[in-house]
Amino acid sequence: MKNTRGFTLIEIILVTAMTAILAGGAFMIFSSFLMNTQLDDTAQGALSALRKARINSVVRLYDLQWGVYFDDTASRFTFFGGNAYASRNTQYDEVTNLASSLSYSQISLSGGGKEVVFGKVAGDTAQYGTVKIRSTSGREKTLTI
Repeated sequence: MKNTRGFTLIEIILVTAMTAILAGGAFMIFSSFLMNTQLDDTAQGALSALRKARINSVVRLYDLQWGVYFDDTASRFTFFGGNAYASRNTQYDEVTNLASSLSYSQISLSGGGKEVVFGKVAGDTAQYGTVKIRSTSGREKTLTI
């Protein structure tokens, strides 16, 4: 009777294949989780910028109006101080770039622009509407202004 110890080549191949399949599945789940987290964080960041712009306008910080500009060509949004993005005071700019897996799927603001500017004291805006941010996985967040 022959007594052998160790693993056969078939056993090693099967274990390696099962490990690769499990690792691939874990990677897919992790990358989906990461994309969803980036989308949620970006949406919360944009909402925070909008809230900050409104609050700064209400308290008349530096006697300016404040706003947020959504740049769909550069995939970013900019918190700014001034009556309009084009005539803003750039020293107050806070730029947030979208992750490479995110993009704006729709910017639908009254007047057709890409910026929301809040009025002094009252904190109101004439640029209401929605901004949609989409991940490459197809998940989308809608910001309503």
